[in-house]
Amino acid sequence: MKEERISFLKKRNKKLLLDGDWGVGSMEAKAKQDRAVAGRRAELWHQENKTAIAAWNAHVEDHGLPLSGYRQF
Repeated sequence: MKEERISFLKKRNKKLLLDGDWGVGSMEAKAKQDRAVAGRRAELWHQENKTAIAAWNAHVEDHGLPLSGYRQF
């Protein structure tokens, strides 16, 4: 009985994946793909803004943090 149930579930999961529904394996693959896309977007953003970040860091080095006189720590 238990083996029949496992066999049925395996067949059902294969069918779900082939039909395009999001099975557990598909959800994991989609999550992995989403993380890869997010990582790539972050890399591109960093590359695009590298000069602005460097300029801001140089400004802070020269002039200190803005509004630092109002910090209470």
